Amino acid sequence: MDGFSTLDLATLPLPTRILLRLMLRKPRMSYDELCQAIAELPEAQRVSLEDLDSALESLCEKSWLVRSEEADSVIYAVNVRKKTGTQHLSGKIKATQLLQKIEDSSKAAEPEKPPQADNEPTRRKPNPLDKLF
Repeated sequence: MDGFSTLDLATLPLPTRILLRLMLRKPRMSYDELCQAIAELPEAQRVSLEDLDSALESLCEKSWLVRSEEADSVIYAVNVRKKTGTQHLSGKIKATQLLQKIEDSSKAAEPEKPPQADNEPTRRKPNPLDKLF
């Protein structure tokens, strides 16, 4: 699986969400910078080094983070490639096309109405949003 979506974040363990939040603020950090950023968090949000290492490994396996080595340090960066399988988000299916399909399917589901006589008053169609407000 490439990249991640905001919907994916809800299913992650707390240490992983904390790490991702840090990485989204600064998308490229060395391991030492990550350890420093974790140490500066409020105590309730700090994760252990074991949890940090586990989260980094997990996110790299999912290709959400990219690990590289430069000089004498390990660098982690957010993977910014598009997520596969989300064609509607990448513009292949336009919102207008989607709305048109919804309208067409709802029109097909409506029974045909008999024509009104000219002397009958026209009645406004009920709007589902009227019930909400």
